[in-house]
Amino acid sequence: MMNHSLCGLALFGGLALLCISCGNKRSIQNAMSKGPAAGHVEFLQQELDRPVSGYVMVVAHRGDWYNAPENSMLAVKKAVELGADVVEVDVQKTKDGVLILMHDKTVDRTTNGFGPVSDYSLKNIRQLRLKTREGQLTKNKVPTLEEVLDYSKDKVLVNIDKADPHFEEVGQVLKRTATQGIAVIKSGLSIETLEPMMHHVQESAFAVSIAVDKRTDHVVLIEDYIAAFQPKMMLVNFQTEKSPVLNRYNYLQSKGVKLWMAPCSPAYCAGRHDDRAISGDPEGSWGWLLDQGATMLLTDHPKALIAYLEKKRRRGK
Repeated sequence: MMNHSLCGLALFGGLALLCISCGNKRSIQNAMSKGPAAGHVEFLQQELDRPVSGYVMVVAHRGDWYNAPENSMLAVKKAVELGADVVEVDVQKTKDGVLILMHDKTVDRTTNGFGPVSDYSLKNIRQLRLKTREGQLTKNKVPTLEEVLDYSKDKVLVNIDKADPHFEEVGQVLKRTATQGIAVIKSGLSIETLEPMMHHVQESAFAVSIAVDKRTDHVVLIEDYIAAFQPKMMLVNFQTEKSPVLNRYNYLQSKGVKLWMAPCSPAYCAGRHDDRAISGDPEGSWGWLLDQGATMLLTDHPKALIAYLEKKRRRGK
C-alpha cells in the first residue's frame, strides 16, 4: 500500500499535470483567439527590407476573393486566416469624400447597384450588397479603408492600390488609424506626377508598378524611379519571357529593391500564372517566377500558393 507521503506526492503530481494541461490548453486557445503570433507583422515589415530572402511573401489579390466577394471585409479576413502576408485592396472615393474598397469606378460589376462610386454617399453605398465573382448576391457590405486598416493591425500588411488620385486622403486615414507601418502604397504614375504627392504617404512602404514591355526606355525608367523614391519593392509586369528586365533582377536587388511579380493574370507574367499552377504545373508558373528572383507574389490563390511554398521550404522564418 502506498504511504501517505507517496499518496500526497502522487496527488500533487496529478494536480500539477492537470494544471499544466489546462494551462497549455488555455495558452493554445488564447493564441488562437489572438490570430497571428506576436511579432508576425514586425517580421513582415523586416521582410520588405530584404530584397534577397528565402521567405516568399504571399499577397492576396483583392483578399481571398475566390471564396468571398472581392474587396470585402470577409475576403480580407479569409486571406488573414489562410496566412497571407499582404492583402491587396483597391480604393475609390464616395461623394462625401470617404475612401471605400472597390476596384471599379462604378458599383455595377461587384454590387446590386448601378452608377459611379462618386455618385454615392457612404450612407447610400452601405445599402448595397456585394456579389461573389460568379455574380451571386451576398449579405456583405462595402467596407471603408479605415475599417480594413483597423482590423489589419497586428495581423497583416495592406497593399493599397488605385490610390493614386487619393494620396492625401489615404495619408489622413493612415494617420488616424496609426497604420502607416502596415501600409504598402503602390503606384505606376510618372515620377513627375508622383513627386508632389508622395509626402502624404511618406511614412509607409512604397512600391513602383511598371509594365516593362510597354516601354522601350524601361531600364532608364527603373533607375529613375529608384533614384527618386528609393522604393522597397517593384511590381514588374511583363508579357514575354524575353523581357530584358528578367536579366536585371540582380541589379534591382543590389539597389535594395524587392522583386514583386503578379501571377494573378497571364498578361502580367508571360503566361506563368496562377491557373497554370492550379492546373498541375506549379513549377512552370510559381517556380519559374521564383527562379527569376521574385520574393513577393500577387495571387488569386493564396491557400494553394502557401502550400506550394511550404513544400519548397520558402515559408520558414
